[in-house]
Amino acid sequence: MEKVSINGKLWKYQGPSAWYFLSSGKEHTKEIRKHQRNTAGWKSVSVRVTIGESTWNTSFFPTKEGPYLLPIKASVRKREGLDEGTRVRVVCVFI
Repeated sequence: MEKVSINGKLWKYQGPSAWYFLSSGKEHTKEIRKHQRNTAGWKSVSVRVTIGESTWNTSFFPTKEGPYLLPIKASVRKREGLDEGTRVRVVCVFI
């Protein structure tokens, strides 16, 4: 199984919904893109994510600017004590 570890700060989408994300950064974008499927419209990359004691399945989503976005679920943020600006380490296994 291929995986990627990303360290970064959580940020909150400044729109009508309260979504929180971690950006992939330039150093991981090429690796993630290798796993991209040409699915209808989104071109997302499925991963199993671990932060602390929490593990769940989600997807990276590409952006026009280049990096991929990894959504962080509210239940995980609460369980792990994460908020906007918190530095986190995530381990993502491509599925």
